[in-house]
Amino acid sequence: MTGVKAVGCQVLYDLDFDFFVRKALTKTITVLMAGIVLLLVWDYTNPALVGFTVGTAISALNGYFLALRIKGLVGFNSTLSGECLGDKKGQAKKVKDVLRAGLVVVRWLVVLAILLIGVMTGWFDLLGLMGGLFVLPAFAIGGALLVLLRQDLNKCKTY
Repeated sequence: MTGVKAVGCQVLYDLDFDFFVRKALTKTITVLMAGIVLLLVWDYTNPALVGFTVGTAISALNGYFLALRIKGLVGFNSTLSGECLGDKKGQAKKVKDVLRAGLVVVRWLVVLAILLIGVMTGWFDLLGLMGGLFVLPAFAIGGALLVLLRQDLNKCKTY
């Protein structure tokens, strides 16, 4: 959190996007490392554990590229707000560049390719893979819920 502002009886926080991304990715990579250690120590042929580890790795990659896309869109929006709206061709080119840089198609193709590899080869369990894909979103949503709960608890009290 970068700052606290008091507005009337409510406390508002300036939330730092980079802080949330860094925290969620750090926790996800910690789970990934734990999965790798379990694979090496316990049983490297367990398909559910292999699937969970692969899904967690894909989740971390997708989260990283999604954060880059969100930062790019925010930067794109701030540059458009200061420009004249008469330049339609320049704006259309910028929109295409931002969408290409967002790597949306690449992120989805990676997930679909890993699912296809799992189905074709049977090296890992698809349920484990799908569970691993939800590691990063679970940490991100959990962090956002904690911030909301803290905001609710820190509201001004009437005396």
